[in-house]
Amino acid sequence: MSKKAIIQLCLVSTIFLIFYYIFVSYFQNDSKNLSSENKKIKIEKIEVENLIKNISYSSRDDQGREYIIKAGSGEIDTNDDNIIFMSDVKAQIIFLDGTFIYVTSLKANYDSLNYNTEFFDDVNVFYEDHEFKSQNLIIDFDKNILEAFNDLSYKNLNTKMFADKIELNLVTKNSKIFNFDNSEVLLEITKE
Repeated sequence: MSKKAIIQLCLVSTIFLIFYYIFVSYFQNDSKNLSSENKKIKIEKIEVENLIKNISYSSRDDQGREYIIKAGSGEIDTNDDNIIFMSDVKAQIIFLDGTFIYVTSLKANYDSLNYNTEFFDDVNVFYEDHEFKSQNLIIDFDKNILEAFNDLSYKNLNTKMFADKIELNLVTKNSKIFNFDNSEVLLEITKE
């Protein structure tokens, strides 16, 4: 091989190595950035797929009661697909005799398997002439009970009551209002 061919081969090899180095360093960094962006997009997509807007569930139990719950949005629990974390919640239990219990709250955890629901944050309950407010309310269809507690206040026509907890039996519609420490419930009666 001539001296001229060896020099040309060395120059072509050097140029090739420079292009290879530039190509690897430039495109490898871009592909790393691109894959991290793809990961971010995938994570955001999963979070968006888990959010449900304007949801509504309706069910009827073996006693003929109908339960309707609606929410502005909900998110499925990643650990239990049956649990839905709801926001801006409205619920209604309609009894066979046509009476109903209406519940509103800022948030609720709804179990789509047994319909049990835990309402919290600014809970309001309306049942005929009865109205009560609390920070927590549990509707347990397995035990046929509604329980309201934490900052509980009750109002009925001309009566106001302040207590720790109210329990309402969903079958008999009898209620118990009491304080946890067995002290007397504060009662205010106004004359019309």
